[in-house]
Amino acid sequence: MRISSHSVSRNTARRGIAHQASPALQNEVTLSALNNPFAEATESVNRHGLETCEKRVRTLSEHVGQAALNHRAVELEQFPKGLLPQGDTFAGQRVVIALDGGRTCMRLPKQGRKKKGQKYHKEILPFCDGTHEGREQFKLLLKMYLHKTGAALAKHITFIGDGALWIWNIVDEIIKELNIDPQKVTQVLDYYHACENFWKVIDALPKPTQKKKQRLLKKVKKTIPRTH
Repeated sequence: MRISSHSVSRNTARRGIAHQASPALQNEVTLSALNNPFAEATESVNRHGLETCEKRVRTLSEHVGQAALNHRAVELEQFPKGLLPQGDTFAGQRVVIALDGGRTCMRLPKQGRKKKGQKYHKEILPFCDGTHEGREQFKLLLKMYLHKTGAALAKHITFIGDGALWIWNIVDEIIKELNIDPQKVTQVLDYYHACENFWKVIDALPKPTQKKKQRLLKKVKKTIPRTH
């Protein structure tokens, strides 16, 4: 029996193999490259016994990234046409959405025995995405994820932003367009930009020394609640 190279390529592609790398290897390399420069990512991968070079780390991580972008492009085309099924991952949950560089602390599952009456939160990995294609594409991307993940059906949604007016305008538009109950939505200035604005006020005070201003900022920061 003769097997052509084209048949082999199609079979390996169906199994998720690309550039002679298994899905597990692609995952390991990409996660390392996401968190480190390519040179450091290569060292990290090699320390785990997966001998590779910096060029291969770049090639594999860029392949995974492009595949993700291609998949997202299909979903963004399907969504406005009503062809993208609505998910339920976050339905009934409390969801935090950080926009334009906002950050939030993530609560991780605790280890050990659960105390009587204590409930642990189910671990759901965060969705992280972005675009350079302007306001309307950003809005479409956010709407698509709210639909795809079921976040539009969440028990409560907290939007965290940097205070830019265009961010809050988009949130208000999405609430109306996706028929989200406004009573289930909270909009919050993120912790880091809140601290930045407090410092601007404190630094403008004429009398305190810089050390006293720093102590005052430290005291004020303790009064700012963080979202968990």
